[in-house]
Amino acid sequence: MLDPGSPVGAFAGQAPRLNPGTALRPQVERLLAGYLPPDGPAELTTSVPGQAAALLRRLFYELLALPEPAPPALLGPLPLPSYQPTHITVPLRVLTRVLGPAQVAVTRYCDPPHEPAGEGGIHTAVHEDTLDPGLLDLADVVFRHSAADDHRLGSPAQWTAEVLARHRSAHWRPTWTDQAPVPCAPAPDSC
Repeated sequence: MLDPGSPVGAFAGQAPRLNPGTALRPQVERLLAGYLPPDGPAELTTSVPGQAAALLRRLFYELLALPEPAPPALLGPLPLPSYQPTHITVPLRVLTRVLGPAQVAVTRYCDPPHEPAGEGGIHTAVHEDTLDPGLLDLADVVFRHSAADDHRLGSPAQWTAEVLARHRSAHWRPTWTDQAPVPCAPAPDSC
């Protein structure tokens, strides 16, 4: 719990709030359209902007009882970490509606407070690596993200056979490859 009287507490108190019980996209779009972040975070980062390298180097050399080198202390920018796309592992309630020939609308809900409203079929989709493995037994769909030739997980057919044996309540087991989902029906040889 943050002290509301502290600078960080004051900054957090100004931050916009999202309502988890309503659609996320309209909330984020409203925020992006009109929100201006306060200047607080930059001011809270340091009390001596631009001097961190010199102050830290001086301290470390003093602690080591060594003379500090004469050249100025400089910090190069840190490289960006390599991009690693995130994978959704939270269980989803999914509403599907047939819109017409070869046209289906899919709407996913993360932990909705009530059943999604609307016409169509509703099912529970759970990522194989979910934080709560007990939810896999309740899943209508078990899915994973991987390259089609990922030798650690085996082929889509091998993975499907294993998932079928472990999670008998699941009806459909798609594997997301680098290009597209590979649907796996209830029999491993029909992937």
